[in-house]
Amino acid sequence: MKSLSDVAASYDERALANEATAEQILSCLDSFAAEIRENQRWRAGWLTADAAELRARAAELRQVERCRSLGCVDSKAAFKESEVATDNFR
Repeated sequence: MKSLSDVAASYDERALANEATAEQILSCLDSFAAEIRENQRWRAGWLTADAAELRARAAELRQVERCRSLGCVDSKAAFKESEVATDNFR
């Protein structure tokens, strides 16, 4: 079973890949036909938003792991941890 920091690192890697793909899409928009450009802009925007969400989730996982390592009793952190445990890691 992966640790929370392993899952967070995986989320960060996916976020980085999404950002790189979005940059690549945006850098070659001029090479697409006009009717395809809007779809590609939408796709790049979606990838960027997904990357931001992945980074936020990674930060939450790291916070839960820090709290766990310090022995914190925090209901919010416990809820987040249980939410992650049942998540299919997207």
